[in-house]
Amino acid sequence: MINAHKDTVGQNLSPAGRDPRLEQLLEKMSRKNAHVRKTNIREAYRYLQETLTAEKKKDRTLDLDVPLGTAEILAELTTDEEAIIAALLYSLVKNELATPAELEERFGPGVSTLVQGVTRTSRVKFKSRLEEQAENFRKMLLAMAQDLRVVMLNLAKRLQVMRTIEKFNPETQQEIATETIEIYAPLAHRLGIALIKWELEDLCLKVLHPAAY
Repeated sequence: MINAHKDTVGQNLSPAGRDPRLEQLLEKMSRKNAHVRKTNIREAYRYLQETLTAEKKKDRTLDLDVPLGTAEILAELTTDEEAIIAALLYSLVKNELATPAELEERFGPGVSTLVQGVTRTSRVKFKSRLEEQAENFRKMLLAMAQDLRVVMLNLAKRLQVMRTIEKFNPETQQEIATETIEIYAPLAHRLGIALIKWELEDLCLKVLHPAAY
């Protein structure tokens, strides 16, 4: 269960101050599951906002688009509150703006465990384009993720990267798209997540074979 904040983060959100994208996300989740606790997700989002706002004052170029976009993608797959909150807050741990222990204190051990699982699997780098090694990599990802939500989070993160791949230089785009088509699209297929698989394949085709696209 997600713990309540030990401070007032998120308690004074007024309707006028809410992010429309967040409200659309919550509405989508509510249509699938009427018991979704919106307050918990709003609190996580407010915590994310406040942390990133403080960093922008230090000239750190961080924004809400990547975590919110990842959460929106994940909401297509699950209404699990812990998974959505982990999607929102993962980047804070990645950028060393929060620790798993801090997330556990604020949002519970489930969120912290998911974030640590995504962090652990994200450290594994794809080194070869050989089909056999790509298959081994997919097996390794599944084995490392004791909680299937970790794999779903990784897929959502990768789709968010592919949707914004233009921000990378051409060489990096090629590397990311190759990794995606050989690892993440087949992984989505193996898990039966056609929604993710098809879009990943389309976005990879656009980068790797633009004329055919």
